[in-house]
Amino acid sequence: MPPEHSGEPPAPKPPDSNFLIKGAASATFQAQDHNNNTFLALATPVFFWRYKDRFLYTLKLAFELVNDDTHVNVDFTTINYVMNDYFTIRAGKFILPLGFWREKMVQSWINYLPNAPLPYALPGGPIIPPADLGVDIRGAIPLTHCHNPNKPAMVLTYDFWVGNGPDEKDGNIHFGTNYNDNNNNKAFGGRVSFRPWPYREIGISGMRGQWNNNHHGGHVSSKKNLYYNALVFEWDWRLWKYFRFLGEYMWTQRDAVINPKEDIFSRNIFERGVWAQASLDMGLTHTAILENFELIARYGNVDSDIHKRKCGQWSFGIDYYINNQMIVKASYDVNHGNVASTRNNTFWLQWAYGY
Repeated sequence: MPPEHSGEPPAPKPPDSNFLIKGAASATFQAQDHNNNTFLALATPVFFWRYKDRFLYTLKLAFELVNDDTHVNVDFTTINYVMNDYFTIRAGKFILPLGFWREKMVQSWINYLPNAPLPYALPGGPIIPPADLGVDIRGAIPLTHCHNPNKPAMVLTYDFWVGNGPDEKDGNIHFGTNYNDNNNNKAFGGRVSFRPWPYREIGISGMRGQWNNNHHGGHVSSKKNLYYNALVFEWDWRLWKYFRFLGEYMWTQRDAVINPKEDIFSRNIFERGVWAQASLDMGLTHTAILENFELIARYGNVDSDIHKRKCGQWSFGIDYYINNQMIVKASYDVNHGNVASTRNNTFWLQWAYGY
């Protein structure tokens, strides 16, 4: 019987738009060799505004307490348009789809350890850029049909983008977001991944872009355009129900200008980085006192032509899950390398929450 004949009011019409706030917060204690012990705090709210079924606006802020100041950064801000089930376009400042860690693992309640893997956490900055301003096209395509719930479809994901690219600072490449492009060439890149089963994925991504400011009288006095290139291989593989193995291998090359003051003696600078992490869910013991614990081991390594920097890190940690969104983590980093700032072993204790 139609609602108007049943005496019951019609169902309310869904609103055209919705607003949602998600995010994460963490409190961290850091004890590092040869440095003062310190407490840290970080909050990363993410704002979502949806209009109908096609438009989505996202904004992620990072609030960090540093000494007596509060630092606020815009991690990303994008307008997204969903064209169909396989195709989404977004524009604005977005996390670069180089590998998967920054997009999928960086939130404190998702990351298994209190700190980032070594290639992302070097004292001189990461070896790949974190974000860019531009336009990105992404989506996923099923490669097989899902007729059986016990045999999900194989999926191919893709991501292609164009943006301002790296910047120049004091004659060197700079990975701060290039808000006003310093040259007429745009950076471009992409990522493709293959997921044969849920929680199992392998992928490859890369980018190329000019970084020097030669068209506008920058510090680099060169008639040649100077380019930055990056390539990342990634894997994220779950075995059975309790073991997960994931990581990334990074290779970068960039053109440079010889500058003995900056210890640059080659026109080609190469950097290589890798991190690999294994985790074991203690739920496999089927013991109530252990089922909320997880053991983690991670290895990181960076080999760079800059200052002939070579460093490595072993991290060992244990996590306790209060619930699916709240986690307490303890870990210890064993660092080694030929640069003093990368040799300080560190103990971490963190309480993280996702909301």
